[in-house]
Amino acid sequence: MDSDRVVLEDSSSARTFFGFINKELTDAKLTTKLLSELLVNEENRKVLLESRAFELTQVTKVNIKERTEEISSTIKSLMNRTTDIRTQLGKVVREKLPNRCDDASAYLKLDKIAQLDKSRDYVLVIYFIIFASNKVNSFLRDGNKTEAIAIFNQIRYLRNSCSNSDCANLWKYCSEVVDTWEKELQERFAVDLVNLLEKVGWPQRVEIANPSSDTIKKLQSTIRCIARLTLGNLKPPDITRPSILIDYKQNSPLVEIMMRPLRKRFRYHFCSSKPTNDDTKPEWYFTQVSITTPT
Repeated sequence: MDSDRVVLEDSSSARTFFGFINKELTDAKLTTKLLSELLVNEENRKVLLESRAFELTQVTKVNIKERTEEISSTIKSLMNRTTDIRTQLGKVVREKLPNRCDDASAYLKLDKIAQLDKSRDYVLVIYFIIFASNKVNSFLRDGNKTEAIAIFNQIRYLRNSCSNSDCANLWKYCSEVVDTWEKELQERFAVDLVNLLEKVGWPQRVEIANPSSDTIKKLQSTIRCIARLTLGNLKPPDITRPSILIDYKQNSPLVEIMMRPLRKRFRYHFCSSKPTNDDTKPEWYFTQVSITTPT
């Protein structure tokens, strides 16, 4: 009887164990099914989002294209209208107007046409300045110094041309643009020149320095750019005045940059508490300048 009881208990334990296993398998299948459905839903959602993104991209491209075409059409229409007005104005100017006009509105129309023509030229000048400034910035970013200076000189020429006009605000705007770019270009070229002069050994190691051909070309290009930049700002001395009254302090930025190390060394020896700062030995000044200045 004891053995039968043991067998019954073992059979009951086995059924309980297998029942637990079956329950776990059933739960696992349900979980797997739910995860599969969730994955399918996520895939469908991904497809929908991608489709929506594609549709939005296409709509944006179409809107941009339509807006660009609309703007281009408007600009073209304005240009055609301006051309027509200029043609009409030319015809009116070529015609012989009577000495007396009973209808004063005819002269008012002519005045409005002239004002419109001046306004168009005013806008064209501003547009050119903005366009030229962007080109200068682009050339500097690409390292094309020569082209940047050429465009800048065009802006400066335009500024000088506006100086005698009645457009005071336009001249002020041009002057501010020119002053800003001139300062920016001078600072950039000054830094480049100082670095290149150090590479060629200026001022005391010129004879023993061995710069590369590329360094020499860069130095020549930078000097030309500085000369072209400052040539229009230098004023020749008034030769009609006595030479003792002429102000010779006006130096080009190129000379000022090259004088910096010479001036620094001279001040070190003769503007400090060094033993060389001896008023009883003025010949030391000339000796120092002769030593530090390359032949």
